[in-house]
Amino acid sequence: PQALLTTASSEENIRRLESLLARGAGYLGVMNYLGQRFVTSNEASQPVAEALRRRGLALFGNGVGARSAMGQAAVRTGLPFAASDRTIDARRDAEAIDEQLLALETLAQRNGIALGVGFAFPVTIEQIKVWSQDIHTRGLALAPASAVIAGRMAQ
Repeated sequence: PQALLTTASSEENIRRLESLLARGAGYLGVMNYLGQRFVTSNEASQPVAEALRRRGLALFGNGVGARSAMGQAAVRTGLPFAASDRTIDARRDAEAIDEQLLALETLAQRNGIALGVGFAFPVTIEQIKVWSQDIHTRGLALAPASAVIAGRMAQ
C-alpha cells in the first residue's frame, strides 16, 4: 500500500517514503525491490533521490543498474549509490547460490569490490554461512554495504 508509483505525485511518493522509513531504525539506506517502471522514470526518481540525500541515506540498486533513472538521479543529487553486481538467490537452491557467490568472488578479485544482494531465505543464509567461513583464505573479506559505496564512490 505504500509503494512508490510513477502515477503518484512527487509529494505523495515522498509521503509514502517517509511512512516506510518511519517503520524502521538504524538503517544506512534503502534498496529498490521490483519497481522497474519507477526506477526508470526520471520524473519519479529525482524527488525521491533528493529526499533520501536530505536524510543522509544511501541507495542500493537491486541490479536494475547504475544507468537507471534512479541511479542517475542519485549521482546528480550526490546521493550515495551502489548497484548490485549479483542477486545471489534468484534461483532458490544451494548450487545456484554457490555459483553466484563464486561469480561475486571473481568480480571482487578483478575489480577490488563486489556487491551481492539476496533475501533471508533459509537456503540463502545457510549458503552464505558456509561460503564465508573460509573467505579470508581466498584473499577476500566481507565488508558492510557502506564500505562498498565508499569504495565505488572513490573509484
